[in-house]
Amino acid sequence: MKEDLLRAFSGEGKYLFVSYAHKDSADVLPAIEALAAAGCRVWYDEGIEAGDDWAGKIGSSLEKASAVLFFASKSSVTRENVLRELSFAKERGIPVLTAGLGRVSLPDELQRMLLTEQIIDLSSCGTYGGFVSRIRPFLERHGVLGEKKEDIPDRPVAISSGGKGRRAGAAALAVIAVLALAGFAAFRLLFAEVPSVVGLPAAEAQKEVEEADFDCTVSLNYSDEYEYGVIFEQSVSGRSLKMVPVVIKQSLGPEEDLTDVPDTVGSRLSSGAAMLVEAGMTKFRIKPVETAGISEEGIGVISAQSIPAGLRVSKNNMISLDVRTDGGEISVVINGRVLTLSGTEEAVIDFDELPEYEPEPETEYDEYGMTPGERAYWDALVVPFFRGENRKGYPFVDAQTLMNYEGSPVGGVAYIARDMTVTNEPSWADMYSEYIVPPGVTLTLEGSKWRKEMAFVVMKGGTLIINGNVNFQYGVNHGTLIVNGSLNTPYQKPDSWGNQWGELGNDGRIVVNGSCTPSQLWSYAGGSVTGTVNAGKTVDRSGESAPAWANGPNGFGTLAMEANGRGEI
Repeated sequence: MKEDLLRAFSGEGKYLFVSYAHKDSADVLPAIEALAAAGCRVWYDEGIEAGDDWAGKIGSSLEKASAVLFFASKSSVTRENVLRELSFAKERGIPVLTAGLGRVSLPDELQRMLLTEQIIDLSSCGTYGGFVSRIRPFLERHGVLGEKKEDIPDRPVAISSGGKGRRAGAAALAVIAVLALAGFAAFRLLFAEVPSVVGLPAAEAQKEVEEADFDCTVSLNYSDEYEYGVIFEQSVSGRSLKMVPVVIKQSLGPEEDLTDVPDTVGSRLSSGAAMLVEAGMTKFRIKPVETAGISEEGIGVISAQSIPAGLRVSKNNMISLDVRTDGGEISVVINGRVLTLSGTEEAVIDFDELPEYEPEPETEYDEYGMTPGERAYWDALVVPFFRGENRKGYPFVDAQTLMNYEGSPVGGVAYIARDMTVTNEPSWADMYSEYIVPPGVTLTLEGSKWRKEMAFVVMKGGTLIINGNVNFQYGVNHGTLIVNGSLNTPYQKPDSWGNQWGELGNDGRIVVNGSCTPSQLWSYAGGSVTGTVNAGKTVDRSGESAPAWANGPNGFGTLAMEANGRGEI
């Protein structure tokens, strides 16, 4: 049956591709056997038949794989064929999980390729069955697990490539023989001080022990007193024979309220943090990793997590996440709560203390397509202007609606609710006689077919831009009027109400870059004119505030001027 378990997968369905160096077969094959017994569909290079194209077969099998398990060792991280397999997987977007055989660190180039510095230490899992349990979330997520095949004896992991520690007994005997020959001076050279590393982070502790010339092994154990990742016990302390291996115990945190750590590497921060929250882990340390030339898609992607995926640890542990940024702020929504981060500064986050996400309320529009704020302008500023006369005002939010509107009587008032540019057309050029431009809105008129009775009121804070030839009846400007074409009046006589047609009242700002020829220009306090206005009559009232006078038939223009007696809105 063991031969069946070690037979490479060759059927239909998703499978796991195993990348390793042949020199490590003694360590890798028991792991493959345990994976296969657990129901994992595994392909490795034993699936190549005699006479097959070796490179072509591996490339074809890798391209169809759903995930890759890379066994990292001192041999494999430098093997050209292994690096070629990992590069191929990266190019195809195939996820890679790294398992370490003994003490090994990934070269910088390989870390960048795999987007991780993390390695699941096979020996820290205790047994091969423990290793399968550790990586089960990864296997399930990528669909490579099938039905369990059989129960096999769960063997302890014994990494053959780490021989220094396992040959300690034989080495010690050899040392005794050497001591007998070399004498006491040589004896002293074979001893050194083991540094005290309790309380240090595991990586720092292991480095210190190895720099003291001792073989160091890290084991994982639960501890009620020390947080995750900290060394809480060491097997040897003080002065010791260098050939004696040192075992340091890394804390997994307390053995209570346990959960399986999800794999967030490669996920966006919003989804990765959500996975942690769903697993019950609500405390994060976010470390921004500013990355030059990062694409928009790469911003906010998790590149490393401090607690390896698959470990079973207390939910109370804080997990650190390295997140790629361009240096700018990141804001994400995690399970209904908002997380906002600096793109450069580390932050400690408690999910339960994050503010709840409140989506922007949907904008409400009335029958005219106006927002409540725009309608408030309409009700307060425009409706009183009609004074019960036989006229009707229409609010418009875009030029197309204005141009396509049917049924408006001649003499109607067009209230310009939003910024728009209008190019007049014969089909609607005679529809409106009065255009009202409220505060904060810009109306741009393009073309030269405007009706001769057109009139306008530009409120304080509003802007009217004329890029064409416009014949007008009356104009009241309390805001900004810019003439880049011609603004002319064809009338010079008083009308039946006794008002002079073609008047232009101004207590705002007029800029003339073309031709402005009203029959009369009334200029009040606060009014300014840049350019030439060829008025038949210019009335300079710059020392007066604009009065509440009728600037056209039936009080046209008094809306703006009567607001506070000074022509201001």
